[in-house]
Amino acid sequence: MRPNIPKGLKYCIKCIKWCWKEVVTLILHWAQAITDYLNRNGIIQNDLEIYQFGFVLCISTMMSFGQVILVGIICDILPYTLCYLILFTVLRVHVGGYHCTTYLKCQCTYLMIFLIYMLLRYIDINVWVAFMMYIIASFTIWIYAPVQHPLKPLTRIEKKSFSKKSKLLVVVFGIALYLAHLFDKGLSYTVWYCLLANACLLTYGEVVYVQKNDFKNDHCISL
Repeated sequence: MRPNIPKGLKYCIKCIKWCWKEVVTLILHWAQAITDYLNRNGIIQNDLEIYQFGFVLCISTMMSFGQVILVGIICDILPYTLCYLILFTVLRVHVGGYHCTTYLKCQCTYLMIFLIYMLLRYIDINVWVAFMMYIIASFTIWIYAPVQHPLKPLTRIEKKSFSKKSKLLVVVFGIALYLAHLFDKGLSYTVWYCLLANACLLTYGEVVYVQKNDFKNDHCISL
């Protein structure tokens, strides 16, 4: 038997879903308005739905960045937050990995990953434990990257290119981690965590997409 969900939690979930529907409506409205404006001015003529979908992705991505930056400002660690966004995004683009099934899950997961980053900043992790986790994460990315989405397969040339870039990024991150550790512990932790988080997303994507072949409708097109 499933445990009964408290009424207060049910109301919170309903409230979150209602708020998200309003946000989605606003995103779609903005994307439609931008597409119509460009169409009226003769900038785009064909494939309007594709352009609109692209604008939806851009707006939702900016929202993801915005919520992380807002948390960084509130917690007074904006420089580290910006470094986190750059490092995490660069590695994510080349390494690949798991993608959530809806934008809501994507937004929540993205924020959760950053909140874990915030939480671990205040935990004194043993240096050797952190080093071993870095080695495991590096080898994981080196061996398995890129993990492609089955519905968006890479060509052989693209896969080879991303594989080389992923390996290069592992080396660059290793050097950056060493140098940052000498001068700025906060920055070194940021580099370490971005590498670790991407390795976890890559591993989960490898399990879901390759081992379980569980990828039906598993792409962020559902709001």
